[in-house]
Amino acid sequence: MFLIEVLFPQYLMPLTYICPEHLRQRALKGMVVTAPIRGNTKEGIILDYSQPDVERAYKLREITDVYDDTPLMSEVHLKLLEWIGQYYHARPGLVLKSMIPDLQTVINADAPKRAARSTKPIAAVDRQAASNAGHCLPPLDEIEVTQETLKPVEDAMKKNVFSVHLLHTPSYAYGIKYMLEAVRLTGSAIVLCPEIDGLKAITESLSDAVGGDICLIHSSLPHGRRNNNYRAIVDGSIKFVAGTMSAILAPLKRPSLIVVLEEHSSHYKAERSPRYHARDVAVKRGLLEETTVLLISTCPSVSSYYNALTGRYKLIHPPVTYPRPSIRLIKTRQPVSYRVLKHLRKGTNLVYVNKKGYSTPVCSDCGYFYTCPRCKPIAATVPPHPLVLYNEDNVAGGANRFLFCNRCGYRTSPSVSCPECDGYNFTLIGSGTQRIEELLSQKLNTTAVRIDSDIIKGQQKTAKALAKMADATVVVATSVLLKPLHLHKRFKSITLVNPDVFLTMPHYQAMERLFQDVFSLSEMAREFIFIQTAMPDNPIYEFMKNYNYEGFVIHELKNRKELSYPPFSRMAIVNVICSVKSSLNAIRPVVEPFGYVEFKPSISGYDSGIHVSLRARGKVELNLTISRLQKMINDTGIKDVRLDVDVDPVAFF
Repeated sequence: MFLIEVLFPQYLMPLTYICPEHLRQRALKGMVVTAPIRGNTKEGIILDYSQPDVERAYKLREITDVYDDTPLMSEVHLKLLEWIGQYYHARPGLVLKSMIPDLQTVINADAPKRAARSTKPIAAVDRQAASNAGHCLPPLDEIEVTQETLKPVEDAMKKNVFSVHLLHTPSYAYGIKYMLEAVRLTGSAIVLCPEIDGLKAITESLSDAVGGDICLIHSSLPHGRRNNNYRAIVDGSIKFVAGTMSAILAPLKRPSLIVVLEEHSSHYKAERSPRYHARDVAVKRGLLEETTVLLISTCPSVSSYYNALTGRYKLIHPPVTYPRPSIRLIKTRQPVSYRVLKHLRKGTNLVYVNKKGYSTPVCSDCGYFYTCPRCKPIAATVPPHPLVLYNEDNVAGGANRFLFCNRCGYRTSPSVSCPECDGYNFTLIGSGTQRIEELLSQKLNTTAVRIDSDIIKGQQKTAKALAKMADATVVVATSVLLKPLHLHKRFKSITLVNPDVFLTMPHYQAMERLFQDVFSLSEMAREFIFIQTAMPDNPIYEFMKNYNYEGFVIHELKNRKELSYPPFSRMAIVNVICSVKSSLNAIRPVVEPFGYVEFKPSISGYDSGIHVSLRARGKVELNLTISRLQKMINDTGIKDVRLDVDVDPVAFF
């Protein structure tokens, strides 16, 4: 009896089946098979095979067919699938679904196709979209990438050995030009871009660089078009893949180069299981396939820069200077200082705010502020999550107001008096986009254009934002407008409102994210960046003022080492979610020694959740802690519990 392990693209572990004798010669690792499961016949991938040395007490079913004569997934791709499942503590079936979303359509060459334009890996409509999205791109022809700067990557590709290069690019446009020059030197590559708008902006230039078609992989592709692209990758007719984070999982056989643009971006981290980080998966894939990996960023992540400083990555620092606007610190506690208001009357300016909504109401008598009942922490070491006051959209003068949780979406009405002391003296602390929009419209006697995720929704965010602020003199925006490629030198000045909030955030990546935001904004301003702060003597502002990123990284690494934060330790978050409240009550005593926060799950069918944060010295210790917690929860015998593990969590500010 010949047994095979079959993995289905579902929330399952591999299942064991009998391989009939007439299919045995074709049943290779990576092949697609059909097999009975849950009363239906489904497609799955062969992970492994073996001959049993003992009789099983239960009866196994047989696979019904094997597709094609060559494996759909290579040995290396299967190893990558296994590593992602183990490292990120994710079900292998979910990893397979992320790699190839629709097995049946990909293997079916006779699957119905849509219009002819949709069956090509890159269609004319995409070129048009790319042209429209990228009309604000800086001219790449004016940027020169010298052969000397390109040589480390070129030499690595010629040797066909694994190496990781970190390009600390002087500007986003230089990074794009360097990527295009590197891709021209190879015959097969994967290029990752953190957002769809940015991907569309570079698609045409990338296609011209490779001299042919490329496959696009991103979430807004139509279903039929996406499957056509996967079929083109599998049958080997396409050698270049470009996309957002999921493109790193594309079944392209042994690419010569993997490029990760804006490697510091939080968009590379999956928000649902499997919670992989595309940049880290790119490095692992490069190791497995002996491929050159190129990470590009104007402001690299601290972890990547640490790897470069310690010799794990090779740092490329082009001898090119990029003119950036002068950074001026303004000491103030006002939402917008008089000095900034005076400057905003001239030219087109951006006011950057790190929070949506209006403000946070705080009782002046007792200091009480509203907190989210869903996100209310149980552990004393975890700070409560405040509710933010919002004005109802399209209600003049903010007559209808509500309190909203920006973390879980909880909404309620504010009370007239303080729930703690019955006082009536509420003070509005902090300023969101709505409050700044209102204030500027009053002070400047003009209409300020607000751009945040409440206003700009959907995939075409860049196009909508550009259209909305076409004739604006003052723009109030959150990080949704951090588009240095599209908004190159668009604003005369940019003002940061209340960046001090990053200094008080209970997350070790907060300072890093603030620095990265400032670097992005510096490519969108022509003359000045005003940073309003009540703490101008903080060392981080001095590093910013001089654009001294290397000095900031060394300072940050020193602090993290003292506090034992990554990269000097490993972290994970375990979300325990239940379908009924009674199950959560039974699990609380189990997780209490670890500390936890309750939250409202966004997964359909689950009503309650507990959020547990773990930290350990190294990967082995962290895995042991996660396994111990999982076992303790499993030992409760509760059936309606689901665990979602997030290894190397990223803060989505």
